Amino acid sequence: MHFQYNYINSVYLELGEDKCQVLPFFHAFTRCDVTSQFNGKGKISAWKTWISLPTVTEGFTTASSSAFVPQDTSSPVFSVIEQFTCAMYDSTTQHNKVNDLQQELFPNRVKLMERLPPTQNALQHVNRCVYQASIWTEGLKPVTAAPSPDGFGWSKTDTGWHPIRTTVPAAAVACRELIKCGCKAVPMCVKNCKCEKAGLACTALCQCHGDCEA
Repeated sequence: MHFQYNYINSVYLELGEDKCQVLPFFHAFTRCDVTSQFNGKGKISAWKTWISLPTVTEGFTTASSSAFVPQDTSSPVFSVIEQFTCAMYDSTTQHNKVNDLQQELFPNRVKLMERLPPTQNALQHVNRCVYQASIWTEGLKPVTAAPSPDGFGWSKTDTGWHPIRTTVPAAAVACRELIKCGCKAVPMCVKNCKCEKAGLACTALCQCHGDCEA
């Protein structure tokens, strides 16, 4: 086996103090043994996004330094991380809200649901990462009073703690039909419109963007 030794001081000098301080949170956010990974987005692509969007470092720093402080969707930290998530999925996007980016990407550019960014509600992942990064950073102290994972995107059952993926029902359950048409005719969709046949109104997911009269 071949081993490569890297001098930690050299790494520190190369990255700088600001980036080094937030590496625990970045590691948790991009997948570790406890947290999950964004589908199709590994650490390398996330790192490249970070390099191209250095302004998010401040948000990462706040998330890392505020030990065991959950972030709701209205917090500045959450907004920065949400912007970072958008950039991971589309480096050229002007959107900083994942729900808006989802609507733009589907169905115009991305056909597979699993390739879309998570919804804002599903970004409870942020709080699981805050909790895990806090465990690591606070572990340097002689005594750490870690709060319950409850409230940090975790739920306890008889079998242990499990991540809360989302608190809203899946679209396939919430909607009577998940149907979109490919009609381009405006103001009236063509006679073979999938939505019209199903007795549903066209929506923003359709090629007509719901602007027709079907």
